[in-house]
Amino acid sequence: METLAVAASQIWPLALVMLVLGWLVRRGSARRRNAQVARNTANARLRDMDYTPPGGDDAGGPLRGVHRFDGTTRGIAWTLETLYLTDQDAGVYSQRRNTIQNYSRWTAAQASTGGGALLLMNLPEGERPPALPSDTGTGFLDAITNKAAEAALHLFARVNFGADRAASLPLAPEHRVPLASDAFGTAFVAFSDRPPLLDRLTPKAREWLLTGRDKRVAFLWDAQGLTLTWPTPHLAPDAVTACAAYGAELAGMLVDPVSSPV
Repeated sequence: METLAVAASQIWPLALVMLVLGWLVRRGSARRRNAQVARNTANARLRDMDYTPPGGDDAGGPLRGVHRFDGTTRGIAWTLETLYLTDQDAGVYSQRRNTIQNYSRWTAAQASTGGGALLLMNLPEGERPPALPSDTGTGFLDAITNKAAEAALHLFARVNFGADRAASLPLAPEHRVPLASDAFGTAFVAFSDRPPLLDRLTPKAREWLLTGRDKRVAFLWDAQGLTLTWPTPHLAPDAVTACAAYGAELAGMLVDPVSSPV
């Protein structure tokens, strides 16, 4: 008993020191995070934007988690959600939520199709569009090919636009819309349950989308609005403003005075 008492008397000061150090580390992390939130909020206000920092389980560090910006550009109200993760967190988050590790997702809810969906799958530079899925073949290879196409489509939608949005999409491989063999047609693969929506992509809008190809912007336009996703986390006010300007310009090109609520 005397030995245990001596050991305890030697350990508890060390334990106390560790507790104090842990408290200081947590306090320092919280102060850095609060300072970053204050800077982001002030910078957003200077550009007439609102900023909401990460919350809940994502609020583990100064920048980690989903940051939200809200604003209006060219008369288009929008929301941009940026997921920023550290290298240490990225792998676990990606496995848990089946999404890309970092992204910036811009949505203008008012710029909706009014009905129907159009998704553009952006292709890497130099990659050619895959062959159209077979709608008549009944063989084993045809079935495998069509299943692979369906999996690729849903994975692309889920990764770029979130599980909830992807689950509500009425798109399947048979909704593939052929594109001309021009610069736009070799840069994107199009899916739509209402092919006439593709006519709303005027030559000017297609050229605008091509300007964003190098930044790998993904495009989804449906009844929930226009959404663009970049595989890059944008937190700097200038970068957020640039995303909003790009999206608002595109939304203005999609206006249809007859059927669009924009």
